[in-house]
Amino acid sequence: MQKLFFIVLVFSQICLVSCNNQGSKTSSEEQPIVFRFELDSSGAISSQKIKKQLADLALKISANADRVVMHSFTEKMNTEQESVDTAYALAAAAKEIMFHSATERIYYSVGIDALGFKNPIDAAHPNSRVNRRIEIEYLK
Repeated sequence: MQKLFFIVLVFSQICLVSCNNQGSKTSSEEQPIVFRFELDSSGAISSQKIKKQLADLALKISANADRVVMHSFTEKMNTEQESVDTAYALAAAAKEIMFHSATERIYYSVGIDALGFKNPIDAAHPNSRVNRRIEIEYLK
């Protein structure tokens, strides 16, 4: 009888631990959030839809004290430095929208990783703007 009780107890503990671990990630933590946009002549984001999405994300990050990193990518340009500079400009514009939409915490909670032309979506067409994007990844 004691063996049966012990087995049931161990089995229930294993179930509880495995059930708790399965729900620990949200969908936003599993897959990066991808934004695609262009900058206007002043270096700002002109799309109101993108601005709203970034503002909403900033409020969520700020409220939950999350930490994220923006990986910024571009198409292949004349030089690697030009690709990195453009990638940084995209990420900086997005972070500025987020900063003005939420609290000061965004300044510290959102990192920028300007990668330029790395991990192209369309490697067959390296100069395609489809490769230009920002992927926001939650840090653990």
